Amino acid sequence: MYETISAITNKLLDSVRRGDLIKCNDWKSPLRVKASTENFFVMARPCFGKVLYSVCEKRPSPNGKFWIGPDDRIFGSIHGYEWKTEKDALKYLDEFERGEHKLSGRRSSELVQISIKRGNNAVEI
Repeated sequence: MYETISAITNKLLDSVRRGDLIKCNDWKSPLRVKASTENFFVMARPCFGKVLYSVCEKRPSPNGKFWIGPDDRIFGSIHGYEWKTEKDALKYLDEFERGEHKLSGRRSSELVQISIKRGNNAVEI
């Protein structure tokens, strides 16, 4: 069962773990969390032969809002977005932690609501 929260906090986002299913804002289908670091987590799922993914920044912007979205790479990651292991996803997030990449300024959106189904109850998608 999903827990839906509208009062987004850093503490809430810190509680998100690998394996959790996440629906943000008005999403109908969830993404599975692949990895989490101090300031970000990444989630993904297969979608028509490609990978649909999103990164969530756990620290608020200067206006106190939290953001989700794809990365700022113009042509995508040279390694793709199919993280076979948690280690692969952590390498991807490490680039965010080091400031090499950030969320896309054009395609990211404010995180207004999040629904979480914890990993121990989630089924693989």
